[in-house]
Amino acid sequence: EEWLHEDQNGVWSGGWQVRLFETTTAFTISDPTTADSDTDGLLDSQERAGQSSPWATNVAPALLTVASPHVVGPGGRSGVFVKPGDPVSWLMTVFNDSNRIISSTITTCLPAALTNLTGGQLTGDVAAPLQIGACTGGAQYAWNFAPPTQLGLGLEVTATLTADVDAALTNSVAATISTTLPYSDTTLVRGDTITVDAEPPLATFSSPVNGAVLKGDSLVVGGTASDPTSWVTAVQVDLADGQGWQTPSGLGPWQATWMLPSDGVYTLQARATDYVGHQSNASQVSVTVDNTAPAASLALNNGDFIADIDPYETGGARVTLSGSASDNLSGLDRIQVSIDRKPWQQATLTTTGYPTQSDWTYLWRLP
Repeated sequence: EEWLHEDQNGVWSGGWQVRLFETTTAFTISDPTTADSDTDGLLDSQERAGQSSPWATNVAPALLTVASPHVVGPGGRSGVFVKPGDPVSWLMTVFNDSNRIISSTITTCLPAALTNLTGGQLTGDVAAPLQIGACTGGAQYAWNFAPPTQLGLGLEVTATLTADVDAALTNSVAATISTTLPYSDTTLVRGDTITVDAEPPLATFSSPVNGAVLKGDSLVVGGTASDPTSWVTAVQVDLADGQGWQTPSGLGPWQATWMLPSDGVYTLQARATDYVGHQSNASQVSVTVDNTAPAASLALNNGDFIADIDPYETGGARVTLSGSASDNLSGLDRIQVSIDRKPWQQATLTTTGYPTQSDWTYLWRLP
């Protein structure tokens, strides 16, 4: 009989008083009818009613489901990865290797992301009728094993469904095909997730940066590639060398050696492809290759005399030197003057902003 008692927290709870050997009673806090001594997911009371052992694990029916195309990706990621418009299939197998006849209804809920559903009829040892309806978020397929189409011991049935991923999807989504089979005092549940990748990957440059000025013989061009839903399977680069799209080393990160061409402005491109076949728009950087040194001239000839010097000028006698400078591509950054092999001193460019041509001046204080 149930026996109310006060627990250690001062809360009154229901318990059980069990009579032993017709004379002795024992108190237990838990409900003995909800015990599962062999932890097989089946209550002891139900196992006894079915004339099976509550002390040894009893096998529930085998409910196997699989969605295709199934793949194992990088890092152990597994499942179905598809893009909008792709076909998918789903297979269910039920094998009754338990000790009880199955007379319940198997229910499968297919997400709204799947369209053009076909199939679903059972094949195998029994032909339980297929019932098609609606479930939360999609279509429901159900198979009723009530008499006379019970699934007896050792019997097996299979159902196959085919569908297309909704071609109108513009956002990625993870959709699950969920299946339930009530059995005894438990419910077997299976879930098959279909990941719809509706977005392209992304390829970016980390070196060189846009607007970089380069010199030398070669440069290691590098970057990263990523995909928000599946994973990147290929990266291609166009190094403006007339070779078109080429495959660098690695995916994310990736790198390629670029033999620098003649002086000029070049556009480098990179693009990535993900597992389901999406290709990214090309990422671009514009760079300047400049291996030609600038040129500078002095508005004096060798051996010239400098006249009109006022030796009494405040601060000492001064001479303004001038000239011009030019660069073919990247522009002038600074100009320096050295007199009598003394340290280089900064002169002033008359045109600012990295010009390709400018005059310059320098105020020389005579010793």
